[in-house]
Amino acid sequence: MYYSTIKHTFFIIFLSLILANIAPNPCHADPTQKNSTSENVGGTIPIIQKIYVSGEGYPDLFSSIDVNDFLRGFKETNTGKVLLTVLSNTPWKVSARAEFKPVGNYTKPSSDFFIKIKDKTSLTKANGSGGMFNDAFVDFSPLKEEDQVLWSNNKGGDHCQAKMDYRLRLNPSKDIPGDYAVTVTYTISSP
Repeated sequence: MYYSTIKHTFFIIFLSLILANIAPNPCHADPTQKNSTSENVGGTIPIIQKIYVSGEGYPDLFSSIDVNDFLRGFKETNTGKVLLTVLSNTPWKVSARAEFKPVGNYTKPSSDFFIKIKDKTSLTKANGSGGMFNDAFVDFSPLKEEDQVLWSNNKGGDHCQAKMDYRLRLNPSKDIPGDYAVTVTYTISSP
């Protein structure tokens, strides 16, 4: 019986050694194999075209009109207190239009409101050229009720800023006393 126990034990040990070499052992890592995992992250970067109007502006432009302005025929600013900021990752154009609020039965024509764009500055040193101003608006030029291009770049990739100034044409024979207001709308779009 002793011999049979030894034989049986030998058989179990032998079988265990064979199975250990055939079947992988999950408890022992192979140091030559690299353990890595990956994940794909992606998506689409959208078209970014933003325009911002900031700065002090000219809230008292109409209320500061005096006799000398009427004699000269206009009231204007030249301090660049309105800042126009463009952020775009594609080609862009900035347009402007004007619309006066009626005063009684009289509505001042949009062409009595002029704008000037100047002093282009790139806000990000490594990006974009800042585009080109429309030559018509480098000096004061009248607006219309329809969009007119002020500034554009056919290359894109800009974060830039420009200063805006305004001129109001005065006509003593047509401009009646009252509270005047003009809405200037700036729009950014693709060329």
